[in-house]
Amino acid sequence: QALFWRDSPLANPRRLDNYSTFPMGFPVASTCVCCLDVQSGAVCILVLNLIQNFFCFVVAFLAVLLGAPTLDYSASSSSEVATAAWCLVGIPIILCALAGIRQRNSELLRFYLAYMAASFLIDFFFLGDTLLWKAECDKLYRFGQTSNSAWQCGMVQTSSGVLFFVLTLVMFYAMWIVWSVCQHLDFGGSSSIIADVLHSRDAWHKQKQMKWIDRLAAVKRQKQEVPNYTENYGTPDMGYSDFHRCA
Repeated sequence: QALFWRDSPLANPRRLDNYSTFPMGFPVASTCVCCLDVQSGAVCILVLNLIQNFFCFVVAFLAVLLGAPTLDYSASSSSEVATAAWCLVGIPIILCALAGIRQRNSELLRFYLAYMAASFLIDFFFLGDTLLWKAECDKLYRFGQTSNSAWQCGMVQTSSGVLFFVLTLVMFYAMWIVWSVCQHLDFGGSSSIIADVLHSRDAWHKQKQMKWIDRLAAVKRQKQEVPNYTENYGTPDMGYSDFHRCA
């Protein structure tokens, strides 16, 4: 049983972080972009999403109330209002998720994960409508292109498809990092506590064993330091003795 606990991931929190799967079987991230831990990566994602929501809310607010030009020239007023409302709702959710990471509360972070999944679906359809389904070849005239050749149209469509794929992959990766933090908080929190208890127990046993070793070594040294007063006395054989030699 001791060997089982020693080889198990619960006996070592660092080994627990290296495990790539949890009971659900889906791979769980152990690092973010190969240089940060998942918790720091999730905090960076939340901060960037908070900045994005605040920026989109300000742009939509200026477009609806003040009539200022926005980044999306084809957006209607109803879509601007919906964008402002969605971004405004997401700001407190992101703040609660940051508090959940600090307090190691996975429920708050999972609530943000649901909001993030909904935002992913919305952005997926809007990006697909903007980059893939609209006539990209007609936009060449806005950049001063006088001809509308098939090669130029194909290059624009290819670059739009690559951009759509990269943005989708980035959003999915961000969701995976946040979900991994939720898994670590759910399945790694109690395991780290058990690992600390096991480590303290092993340290206590090792300390006790070292005390016994020190005691045995001290007794052995005392035996070696005690002088042997009887080594020059006695009879080496039947016909001769130290007593007769001294006499």
